[in-house]
Amino acid sequence: MDNIKQRKVFLLEVLSCDSDYILQHVQQAKIITNREYNNIKSSPNNNEKKMIDLLDLIIFKGNESCLDFLQLLDKEDIKDTFPKLRKSAQPVGNISVFAGRPTQETQQEINQGDEYKMSSQPRGYCLIFNNSNFLQLKPRSGTHKDAGALHKGFTWLGFTFFQTNFIFLELTRQML
Repeated sequence: MDNIKQRKVFLLEVLSCDSDYILQHVQQAKIITNREYNNIKSSPNNNEKKMIDLLDLIIFKGNESCLDFLQLLDKEDIKDTFPKLRKSAQPVGNISVFAGRPTQETQQEINQGDEYKMSSQPRGYCLIFNNSNFLQLKPRSGTHKDAGALHKGFTWLGFTFFQTNFIFLELTRQML
């Protein structure tokens, strides 16, 4: 996902010249649904805006869709249509920007040290600042539901949970 975000301007510049071509390939690879394809395709926007919509949608869909998209960009027919992709592939760690899914070996390297140790009791602390009223904004309803869901999830994971409601900035700083 970060590869697409970091390279978004470049991808927009390259892919916008033939948005229909890339849209068809993304749909064919089932990275987006037919409905999503039709919504972007039928949009009255220009090619660049269509590519912005497509990249934002892929990013929103998460890592799996982003990896599928990067793998698609690494295909020879795509690189033939968009030769700047071939010139721009830059390695990030052991993974090329357009290399698709990492190998099992590189995935293990990526995962080493990326885990939060979950063996202590309590696991850690979770502090929620639940504000629904703001000085210069309209009240935000539903924050109690969000806080309740967070409380349930973090206590289930074994964290000590603290919640404060409706506090001002200075008091927030003091609590931290």
